Amino acid sequence: MSKIIRNEDTLGKLMALYGHPKNIDLWVGGVLEEPLLNGKVGPTFGCIIIDQFKRFRDGDRYGIIFYGL
Repeated sequence: MSKIIRNEDTLGKLMALYGHPKNIDLWVGGVLEEPLLNGKVGPTFGCIIIDQFKRFRDGDRYGIIFYGL
């Protein structure tokens, strides 16, 4: 977990509060992650955002016509 959250003070507080990494809330863990290279969010939120854009694209029945996908 120290590879994802590099601030040792924050990491210690999380471990004291949650006890185990699996108990950390999605929002708290995602906000505390280091951003991806040239990114604004960490890997967790990055995966969620990518998944949502793919679902939006695949669910758009007119996207093929307008965007040429």
